[in-house]
Amino acid sequence: MDLLRDKYQLGPKYVTLTEDENNQLESDLAAVKGRPIIRPGRSAILQLPPQDPKPKLSLLTTVNIVVKFLNPKKYPVLTRHTTQMLKDLNDAGLLNDVVGFYIKARVREFKNGEIRLSPSVDIYDIVPKGSYMYALVLPKGQYLMLRHLREECFKLQASSIGSAFRCISFFNNHDTYSDFLSNFFSNRTYSP
Repeated sequence: MDLLRDKYQLGPKYVTLTEDENNQLESDLAAVKGRPIIRPGRSAILQLPPQDPKPKLSLLTTVNIVVKFLNPKKYPVLTRHTTQMLKDLNDAGLLNDVVGFYIKARVREFKNGEIRLSPSVDIYDIVPKGSYMYALVLPKGQYLMLRHLREECFKLQASSIGSAFRCISFFNNHDTYSDFLSNFFSNRTYSP
């Protein structure tokens, strides 16, 4: 996409999810007509704990956040989210600050059974939201939704370059962010 300034914003070909993981993500983000939306709020983290492998926690305050373009016919939901996210990030003047290698951020982790972080969440914290979904908290009440990538997918010349995420969607306000997470939670926990 023309908005991306360098090759490090687009994930290298080996930085990817498996086809099954992409299919699961597509399914988890789809709005399903007639399916009730569950709004678990903070308790979602207890019902959908972060799945392994989890991002590496360290004293370092950088992560790698990439964009991945997929076949729009096979992944229309992910394509729509990616296209809108890039436009919105660019319009907000954040695109080149939050997509690429060595992005300023701090990965946070909940203690067992906790639904609040201590110390409180701050700007540029990456917070687990359930299963494989994370949120990068940005200034002005903005959120960048991230999908954690397995560390073995993200190697650069045989040395790891830190925790890696694929950006999924961007929100300018808490209401649309909350709706996105509620839809994600409803799809992940749905059983007919």
